[in-house]
This record gives sequence, C-alpha cells and structure tokens, in this order.
Amino acid sequence: MPTVSDLPTPSAKPPAFRGPPAQAVSDLPMPASRATSISDLPAPVARGGISDLPAPRAPKGIVDLPTPKAGGIVDLPTPKAGGIVDLPTPKTGISDVPAPKGFFDDLPQPNAGGRTGAPTKNPDLPAPKGFFDDLPGRVNANKPEVPAPKGFFDDLPGRVNAQKAAASSAAEVPAPKGFFDDLPGRPSPSNAPQPPAPKGFFDDLPQPSASKAAPVQKPSNTPVDLNLDGGPALDLGIVSEGSQARRFDDLDLSQPSTGIKIETPKPSAERAHTPLVQPLPSFGKQKNQTQPLELAEPRDLPSTASQKLGIKQKEPAKPFDPDAARARAKRVRILTLVGLFVIALGSGGFYMYRRWSAKRAVESTITDELAKAKDALGKSDRGHWDRAAAAARAVLEVDPKNSEALSIAAEGGFAAALATGDSYTVKIGQARKFLVQAVNENLAGPGLIRAQALNAITNSTGDRAVELLKPMLTPETKDPALFLYSGWGYATSSDPATAIKQFDQAATIGTEYIKISALYGRAQAKLEQADLDGATADFKAVYELDKEHIGAQVGLAAAMPASKSQEQEKELLALFERKDFAGGDPRAVVKAWTLAAEAAKRGNRLDVARERYRNALAILPDDLGSLSGAADVELRDGKLDAASDQIAKALLISKDDVRSQLVQSEISIAKRDLSDAAARIDALAKRNPPPPRIDQARIKMAAGNLASAQSNDEAAADAYSQAAELAGDTDLAPTLAAVGKLSTLADKATSENDAEKATLLRARATKLLEKLEANAEKDPSIALALGMAYLRTSDATKAEPWLRKFVEARPDDAEGQFQLAKALARLDRADDALTRLNRAIELAPKRAEIPIELALTYERAKQDDKANEVYTKLLADFKDNASIELRARAGRFYSRRGEKEKAGEQGEAISKVAPNHAAGQFLKAEGLLHKNQIDEARLLYGKAAAVERDALYFDGLGRANEAKALASNEVKYQQLAIDAYRTASSLDDKLLNAWSGLGRVYMMRKDHALALPALDKAHKLDEKNAAVAFLIGTVYYSQKDADPTAASTAVTWLVLTNRLEPGGNATAWHYLGVLYSDMPTKAREAAAAFDVATTMALAEDRKSGKLPPWYAESQYLRGRVHKANGNISAARDAWEKFLGQTPPIGQRRKEAEQALATSLKGP
Repeated sequence: MPTVSDLPTPSAKPPAFRGPPAQAVSDLPMPASRATSISDLPAPVARGGISDLPAPRAPKGIVDLPTPKAGGIVDLPTPKAGGIVDLPTPKTGISDVPAPKGFFDDLPQPNAGGRTGAPTKNPDLPAPKGFFDDLPGRVNANKPEVPAPKGFFDDLPGRVNAQKAAASSAAEVPAPKGFFDDLPGRPSPSNAPQPPAPKGFFDDLPQPSASKAAPVQKPSNTPVDLNLDGGPALDLGIVSEGSQARRFDDLDLSQPSTGIKIETPKPSAERAHTPLVQPLPSFGKQKNQTQPLELAEPRDLPSTASQKLGIKQKEPAKPFDPDAARARAKRVRILTLVGLFVIALGSGGFYMYRRWSAKRAVESTITDELAKAKDALGKSDRGHWDRAAAAARAVLEVDPKNSEALSIAAEGGFAAALATGDSYTVKIGQARKFLVQAVNENLAGPGLIRAQALNAITNSTGDRAVELLKPMLTPETKDPALFLYSGWGYATSSDPATAIKQFDQAATIGTEYIKISALYGRAQAKLEQADLDGATADFKAVYELDKEHIGAQVGLAAAMPASKSQEQEKELLALFERKDFAGGDPRAVVKAWTLAAEAAKRGNRLDVARERYRNALAILPDDLGSLSGAADVELRDGKLDAASDQIAKALLISKDDVRSQLVQSEISIAKRDLSDAAARIDALAKRNPPPPRIDQARIKMAAGNLASAQSNDEAAADAYSQAAELAGDTDLAPTLAAVGKLSTLADKATSENDAEKATLLRARATKLLEKLEANAEKDPSIALALGMAYLRTSDATKAEPWLRKFVEARPDDAEGQFQLAKALARLDRADDALTRLNRAIELAPKRAEIPIELALTYERAKQDDKANEVYTKLLADFKDNASIELRARAGRFYSRRGEKEKAGEQGEAISKVAPNHAAGQFLKAEGLLHKNQIDEARLLYGKAAAVERDALYFDGLGRANEAKALASNEVKYQQLAIDAYRTASSLDDKLLNAWSGLGRVYMMRKDHALALPALDKAHKLDEKNAAVAFLIGTVYYSQKDADPTAASTAVTWLVLTNRLEPGGNATAWHYLGVLYSDMPTKAREAAAAFDVATTMALAEDRKSGKLPPWYAESQYLRGRVHKANGNISAARDAWEKFLGQTPPIGQRRKEAEQALATSLKGP
C-alpha cells in the first residue's frame, strides 16, 4: 500500500487549509514540553504560509498528504559506531527524496476504538525499546555518537542560523506558481476536477480519534474515515517569522535522549491556537530520566455554521531582502563545496584503501605461490615440474614481469614435457611463451638459463644446451635435475658417451621420477652406442620402477638385434593394440611407429613402411627420425623428387641432423651429384665429438656407396667392412654389402689371373659371413634376417635359399612365406610365388600388404582379371578403413586398364583423408578427365607432378593437355603435351602411352618425321597394341601422295591393326579401301574394305548417334568401286546413301545423281 513517502512533490503555490476536521487527531504522538530541538523529521518554516505541506482537497475525505519536499529532510542515514561518518553533507536542492515504502509501518496506529471515540485501555503506549536508537544525533548507550558539525542543519526548512539573524528576517521567496498543482485532489488551474487518490491510499496515515480526550488504542492498520466536508478553517498555527522562540538555532543536538514514551495528548481551550506542528523534542540525554514524546492536541476552533472548509489566507510576505538572499546563496555554495570535498575525501580514502588492500593481496599471492613453485621445483616426484609451473603461472597472473616466476614456469613446462611427454606440444608452447616474455623484458638469472637450455633441447640444438648448462656443473653440484638436463643436452647433440656420464650422476643422486628419467635417458644413449645389452638392462630397470612407462616398453623392442626383426615387429604391433598406447608419451608412440616402419623397410615392404611413417608424422610432424625415414623409403622406391621434398623439411628443422644429412647424401649419389654427397659425408665423418656408433656405421655405409658410384670398388669394400663392424647386430645390411663388394673384387681378380688377390678377398668375405651364416644355420630367425638383407640389396638369388630354410623350419609363419614369395617373383618364378602368397594370406588374413603383393604379382604375370578380383575384394573387406597405399595401388591398376571412373573414385577417397597426396590427386584427375572436365584435370595432374615426379603423373598431364589442344586447336597446349610426354618417357622409358601420346601430338602438328620414332618405340614396347599399329599406319597413309612406297607400308600397318583389334577398326578399313582403290589389282579388296568400313560406321551411328567424318567419302568410293566391278545393286545402295548425306554440289554429287537416274536406275 502507498505511504506518505510515495506522494508527489507539492506544487509551487502552497494552498491553505480551510480548517481542522470535526474530530480531533488523537492518535498522533506529540512531543512533550521541553526545550526546542530537532530529530530527523523536518519542521515547517515559521513564516506566513505553508511551503511544503499540502492542504486537503475540497472533496470530503483526506486523500493524500505528500512527504515534505524542497528543503525538508526525509530520512537521514543511521550513524555508525564511530560517529557520524557516512552522513552526507546537506546540499542545496536536496529535495523530493521520499521515505522508503513502509518506512512508517511500525509507528503506533489507532485501533478500532480510536475511530469510534471509545476510550482505550492503554492510553500511554510507549514506542518499542530501541525504536529511535538509530535516529541521527541519537546517542546509543553502547555507541557514543559524535555531534553533528556546527551549522550542519543550517539549510533545514525553517531553520534560522543564530549568527545570521539579519538574513533570517528577510521574506521567504514563495513557491513558484503551479508548484502544488500536481497534488492529489488539488484543483487544476482550469478548475477541472481531479481524480481522487486510490481507495485505501492513506490507510497507514495516523487518523483522528472520535473524541478529544480519547485515549490511545492499540495500533491498527485499519483505515479511518474522516469527514472533512465542513467545519472551521484549519489553522496549522504557523508561527510568525518574528518569533525567535519558534526557530531552531538553539536546538541541542549533542546529547540524544533515551527511553522515549508516546503519551496521549489532552486537548484544552488554552491551547486552541497552538500550532499543529511543534518543534520536535530535544534528545539530550538526562541521567535516569525517560522523556515522553507528546503530541499536541487539536485546537478548539469556533464551530459556526458559516465556517466552511477552505483555504486560509496567507499572511502577507515581508519585503524581499537581497542581501539576505545573497548570503543564503553564498552559504549554500560553501556547504555544497564542503559536501563535495567530504565526498571526494571519502571516495579517495576508500579508493586508496582498496588499492592498499589489493596491493597487499597481490604481495601475498606472489609470496605464497612463488614459495610453492620453488618448493615443487625442488621435489622429484612425477608431477613436481607441473606443480611448479602451475604455481609460477599463478604469480604471473598478478605480476606478469616477475623474473623468478617466468623462469620457473618456463623450466617446469619444458622439463615436464621432456620427462613425461604428457601434453607435450601444449607444454612446450606455453614454456616458450614465458621464455620469450622474459627475453623481451631483458630479464636474467640462473633459472632462465636453465629454461633456455631446455628450449634448445626441444629445438634439437643440443650443442647450445650444453653450452648454457656447462658453467653450472661444478664438482660441488648436487642438483640431480641439472645433471638430467645436461644428459638430455649431450644426447641431443649426438654425444651419447658424455650423455651417459651425466645420466649416471642424475640416477645416482636423484630419486623418484628424476631417477626414472635418468635411467631412461641412459638406456636411449646406450642404444645409440649399439650397446644392446646395456640398453636392455636400463629399459628393464625403468619398467620395474614404472610399469606404465610406454617409452621403456618401446625401448625394449628397439633393443632387439636385427636377427630378431620379426619378433620386434610383433612386439610393436602388440603395443599398437593397447587402448592406452595412443594416449601415451607422443615421442614413444612415434618411436614405435618408426621402428615398425624400419622393420617393414628391412622386409622390402615399402608401402607398409610409408604408411607407418605417415602415422608417426601425424603425431609429431617435425620428428626428424620419421621425416628422414620417410625420405629413405621414397629413395628406395626410386622417387627421388619425393625423397628430396621430405628430406628438405627435415634439414629445415635441423641442418645438423646426422641422419637427415646421410639421406640427402644418398639422394645426391642417386642424382649423380657426387661432389655434394662427398662434401656432406666428409663433414659428418670429421665431427667432434664423433656421432653415435650407429650413425658412424651409417656414415661409413654412405661412404661405401659414394665410392661404388665413383667406380672405386676397393674403397667401397673397405667402407662397407668398417660399417659392418660398427653396426654389429643392429643392422646386417653393411655386412652383406661388404660381402657383395668383396666377391665382385674377387671375381675381377680372378678374371685378371690374380689368384692370390682373389683368395684374400674371398677370405675377407668369408670372415664377415662366417659368424652370421653359422648362426643362421642354427637359428631360423637369423636365417630370415639374412635372407631379407639379401633381398634388400636386390640379390634375390642369395636370398632365396636362406628364406626357404626359414620356411622349412617354420612353415606356418606368414612373414617367411611372404618374403620367399617376393624372392621367387624377382626370379620370374611367378607360379611358385603366387602359391606362397596365397598361403601367407591364409596364415595372416588381416595383413593387407600380402594380398596387395599378390595383386602386383598377378599384374606382372599379365593376369589382370585375377589382379582385379584381389583389388575388388580388398576394397570391399576394408571399406572405409582401406589404407592410402591400397587405394593408390588399386587406382593405378584401374587407370592402366582404362577404368578411369573407378580410378577417380579411389582418388576421391584418398583426397578426403590426405588432400595433398600425389596419388590421390592423380587418380582424381583421371576421373575428371574421363568426364571431360579438362581444365580441372590439368590442374590436379600438375599438382601431383609437382609433388612427386612420377611418370604416370606426367603422362596424365600430357593426356590432359592433348585433350585441351584437340578442343581448342591451340598450339601452346600441343607443346605442353609434348613436354609432359617427354618428361614421362624420360622417367620411365617403358611407359607405352608416353611414347604413343608423343606420336599423336606430333601427328596433330603434321610433324610425321618426329611422330614415327616415338610410335616405333611404343610398338616395340607392345607389338600387339592395335592402337599403336593404327597410328603408324595412319602416318604412312598421310604420306602416300608424297612417298610412293608409303602406301604399301600403310597397308601393312593397317592390316595389322585390323588383325590385332577384335572386330577391326572402321577407320583402318576406310583407309585400306582408299589405298586399294588406287591399286589396279586390288579392286575387289577395295570394295570389301569399303563395305566393312561403312557397315561399322552405321553400327556406330545406331549406337552413339554419330557417323565418322569419312563416311560420305567412303560411300562415294564404295559406289565407284562396285560400279566398276559390275555390282549394280551395291553401287546403287552406296550412292543413294552418299546422296543421303547431302554432299555439297560438285563433281561427285553430279556423278552419283546422273548414274542413279540412268545406269543405276532401279526397276
């Protein structure tokens, strides 16, 4: 329900009350007689007029009395214990602040008896205890209050400053005209009736009782109906301005009273003219005394019949005093400035406090979290680096430039990533961010140096890490983490010998996970030194301490000797089947894929190796071992450009990586860039400290290949022998290479009759093989490894007996059957190879590479139908899980067979998985060209050829440009086609279409002299190819007029064409008819040739709706030949069909029309 505080501001012109109600107001408490004082309710100004209390409306009933405004104080905030701290200084113009809704709800209210005039049982109902404790100026017994500042209330309505008496006598400026027009019940200036206040609007107002002497009843919220229709004018008893007694300059605000009691006022005639609004009581505290709060009685006014409720005339205002107004305005300005200053001072103090508090909080956070970070960094459990980094990051959130926090955050992130591999990429990225920030801020310190060293390790620049950490390692150093970091640095800089020493120190003084990390690092370093037994022992120690250590399990597989390659691959494949494996340390997972790829590469399963390297690079795209290994696969597959692209990526990451440099040197040897290869190999051999033992073996192997390319067989044999000694059991390839080269030298010595030298060379070869072959005789696994090593050197003859020995010992081993089948296929024993491959598929049906090899063997054996069956079954079995290599092999097969649409489907499938895969782009282009989307096909062929210089890709590009040349007749596309075909034939001189395509484009350009050599090369590649024979015949046919011998040669090739092509070639028959018709003795052959040609042309027309361009000519010549041979009906049929083609007007048309009208006229 609305209360007094919700009423609108009174209008500018104050109305006067016509008179009091007939009944006295007995429910409102009056202040007792005491010295004038003020509390927190405003009093009206003692002037001749009412400035802020509205008069009741003329209609009956009190409708709404608004809260006093314009200078009145409605509700001051409660003072706090420390004094009046948060009371704002009064401002000029503080007005219209209504009391909150319900503010007066707890005031004592008249009960039912008060309304009827019945006496109440409790005439002196006091206010509840503590009701006024929070009033401004009210002193709480337990909370002494500070008195209001002097002059604090000078601007209160009616308040006259004692020091400015002169100003107080000045006449008050009346409220502006219309100020009270909006009061409820107030007639508008136009005298239009105003709507009454809503019913019950004033229910909570104190109401007058039925009689003057009625006692106070219990409070009630029931509304009181007042009859204000008549009665004397309401005199509010406003004191005059000259009455100093009614002013408030001498109010005592220093001591609030306690124990307030509300007493029922008693009306008397003597107080008839007592104003209704009296000065409020002083709350000065008197010892042991309770001050009652009394309400004045209503005055007894004359009740003449002539008096009506109306507006009392305002006393005339005194003349306006300008000096007083200026003084008052000045006072208001001063008070405003003081108030603003106090507010600003309070706000500034609060702001400073908040800053101080925030600063203390930041300092506390920095101190606490930095202590946590340092403590965690000094621990040795698995997660201590992560905890240290997290605490340091908390410091950096409030102090981004804290050098200690930056160094710990960077070191913790790098170390956690290197030690555990968890979230490797994310942690490395965060740590580098903090390190860069520290460098940009020019910060320094030991912690940052450690972080920089770890960053160098992650960037594969171990030399830099060693340089940074070396000054910190002294004989007094007892920090195991520092030795661990140093070990990582030396291992990354290809100095495993020194790394092992550093790891020894870390493992000795370190505990928990630092010790595990040191043992693991030492095991890897021993593996690089070809110390397989030592590496195995350390990997087992790590596994005993941490059963979930993925790296240790991969390491145990890596430490297996080359003779146990098959067991190693099985162990790795078993790891891949574990559900938790893929989510382990990414470096260990990548290492496992790389080892599995190496195993496949040793078995000459290059497609499988390529797929496994691709899996590794999908996890860590910058892994140097995977990049160099993938490049080596392409090198072995003869794809030098693809190999160069891969190794370029590796060298861009680390130009000093030993294995990447070795692969690049092998590529240079293959490209006959021997000077580049020699420079690289020489630089690697002179490194100090020397690279790991395994890498030294690889360097010697590369040196042997270089010497062999330089035709220096003796130097090559020496290099291979040294490589074999360094590699030991880790790799058998150097041993076999040395044996092969020594055997070659021995044969050469024998041919030169140097028996002594030959004997020495064979003795060296025997010594190298003696131990290996002896072990192979006893151990089938070594026999398998030896046979695979011979296959790797392309010596299938020596590989076959060792592989057969293994298969005889283990007939149910799929790998043995598979390797033996490959050896047999290279020895052109296809039937035996196919038998072995089918047996291998039975033993290992899930290994996709075995049926792929079966399909390839069928292709080499010219059994395309069976190859097609294998590819179709494989694609159906694997469906969406088919590997890229399987789809690439099948797609190339379909393309070669002319099934371009199926080839395109495989290209689309590959592109979804690997959009930039060269085989996928090539096959997709095949499908597009088949759909005559020439430009799109040209683009994809070009992309594939740019990625990988494959002969098929350039051949496809040639076909696309040839089709574009035919469609546009533009010479530039002819030249582009010629260039592409030349490149394709240079990459693969046995590629049939490259040669035949080159011949076709030269024929298009009428360059028959260049066309014939290309077509002749194509015919030699496939003498049963009808298309090539037809092209050759066409070239000679076009030269029949210039070369008398060309006609007979053309006849030979065209006859061969029709013999090779089932059903014959219609165009070839037409050309034969033309050639025979020019030969006097070949009239019958000519007629027969034309008959076949035209019959085939009509059949094609019924099928496709197209006739060949030579059809009309062929019918004309057919008619002539048959007419000359006396076959009238055949001649008539031919010329009728000729005229049916609407030939142009000329000699031929005229001849046919005349003959048909005369000699050939039918019955």
